Amino acid sequence: MSDDSISPYAPARAPKPLRSYKSDPYKHIFSRWSITKWATYAICAAIFLIAVSYTNDIITMAEVLIFIPFIGVYYWFYLYDAREMDKTFTRWAFRYNAIKIPYLKQTKHVKIKFRMNHNELEDLLTLQEIIVVKPGVITLLKYKGNKYGVMWRGYPKKYENDSLIELELRVKKFLDSLQENLVFKSIWYTIENPKQEARKALEIVSTEGEHTKARDIHLQGLKAYVDQDSRAQVVGKYVYFMDLGYCQNQKAAMIQYYAIVPGLENILKPALNGLARVNNPLDIYGIYGEIWGVKEVVVE
Repeated sequence: MSDDSISPYAPARAPKPLRSYKSDPYKHIFSRWSITKWATYAICAAIFLIAVSYTNDIITMAEVLIFIPFIGVYYWFYLYDAREMDKTFTRWAFRYNAIKIPYLKQTKHVKIKFRMNHNELEDLLTLQEIIVVKPGVITLLKYKGNKYGVMWRGYPKKYENDSLIELELRVKKFLDSLQENLVFKSIWYTIENPKQEARKALEIVSTEGEHTKARDIHLQGLKAYVDQDSRAQVVGKYVYFMDLGYCQNQKAAMIQYYAIVPGLENILKPALNGLARVNNPLDIYGIYGEIWGVKEVVVE
């Protein structure tokens, strides 16, 4: 029986992790935070000296001094905290590029836009043709340049804090399954007056589950409420696209389809509620109409 206390061999020690060194921006005199602070003080001092020069004109002096409180408030909310300062500088850089590049015609940049017109949307959703391979089963979207894709509807599931690990594993599995140079798009958009959507959901619910008198009366009341409600409503919808890449013809596109879509759906189903491939051309046109507009498209 060996005695570990007199063994000449010692167990290996785990190496200590190396931490990246980060200087404290509040203490370093040449940090961006310190430079921003002293630059703000200098600007306020300069404004004060300019205002004092108008000693004979009280109104002009007041008009110049009014800039100091505005600068102070902006500095306090957007520049005083080092992390908030970095976000502010990033926003400034994007806005600067948005103004500079269109006039100087430099390289392509990220546009800061909250609304996009139809021409810009067509650059992102370049739908050229809808190909029904098997009615109700397989429908391909053909884009410019002989590129193909598939469309789904669905809603992300809500995950609690204790299931974040599972969610991260699912996301990793999904990302690892994507082939090189192929893009998976997730688009969220809002529409107004979604009465037909709400009515349709109630009709589906009323045909499912156990029928009781109280339940049926409650559903009838909800249907009546939806029909009588005249207020403008807004609802969000999700639509998903999977690129199949460049294909010489439909036969090559179907090879890509069988190689990608079935496995991808198996990965997406546990993470999305109501995942359904969109195969009806009228539904596809309706979704594009909803994305480009603000009203719900009702397909009859």
